[in-house]
Amino acid sequence: MEWKVFLAIVETCVLFAVGGGALRIGYIGRDDIERWSRFTFNVFTPCLTFSAIAGNMGRGEISSLWVMPLAGFAMMAAGAVLGLAMRPLLRYRTRERSATFLHICAINNYIFLPLIVVENIFGFGRHAALLMVMNVGSTVGFWTIGVITLTGLRRDTLLDAVKQIFSINIIAVAAAVAVLLFGIPIPAEAMKIVRTLGSVAIPLTIILTGAALYRDARGLFAHKTDVAIIAAVRLAVIPAILIAALKMLPLPRDVYEVCFVVSLMPAAVSSALVARLYGGDGEFASQSVIVTTLLALATVPLWMRMI
Repeated sequence: MEWKVFLAIVETCVLFAVGGGALRIGYIGRDDIERWSRFTFNVFTPCLTFSAIAGNMGRGEISSLWVMPLAGFAMMAAGAVLGLAMRPLLRYRTRERSATFLHICAINNYIFLPLIVVENIFGFGRHAALLMVMNVGSTVGFWTIGVITLTGLRRDTLLDAVKQIFSINIIAVAAAVAVLLFGIPIPAEAMKIVRTLGSVAIPLTIILTGAALYRDARGLFAHKTDVAIIAAVRLAVIPAILIAALKMLPLPRDVYEVCFVVSLMPAAVSSALVARLYGGDGEFASQSVIVTTLLALATVPLWMRMI
């Protein structure tokens, strides 16, 4: 299992490198990253979500899905609370740096990297479907807890962020659940097309992410102490506490396994963009994403020995 996890993260890093190389030699322009990221998120990702849920779950399993969004939101809330406790460890505590630290403690890579790990270990079946349903709660957490950590309880920015919750990907989850609930037949040919479109989402998103990380990698080794602190908290302290909590809960085995994988993930790549958008330290966020993702090559396989 550890080898499969290691290979999943290596696969991610290789795709990161492809994106960075494509940007460097001009195949991807700097202005292309956000445009293609929006296209991927609005077209390919909803297809992936719909096919994962509608294609891998049955009507009788719907009643067990409610715990997944709750788990996704609760894990982010727990990360934010732990971040508050750990924030005094920062050496360079500007308002922007402190807010970004708290944000990264709360928000990790909750969909694409764990999906690769889950697929490599358990296959693209029920575990992947559970992760996609969990994404509903994680998305709500991202645009509420994730923004509050950066801005505080400011009504204007919070209302703007809440609007982001109702994305096409959330609609895809609702549509897939409706298909299961009402037994709506989906022609095999149509499902095949949706599944093919969805298969593009993961590699393309990670390639675009690699391009964005390469673009933002300046000053990677600035403030090494604070980056080391956030890496230790995000990859060791928070997983240890979340795993201890998960082991005490009476969760079904597959739900536990999905939550376990998500708890181990490094900083979310989107945090670099959101930090800039909502007044955080964008450079520190980018450094944290790069360092925690690379270190996850070692930490995630080690943690997975405890699953």
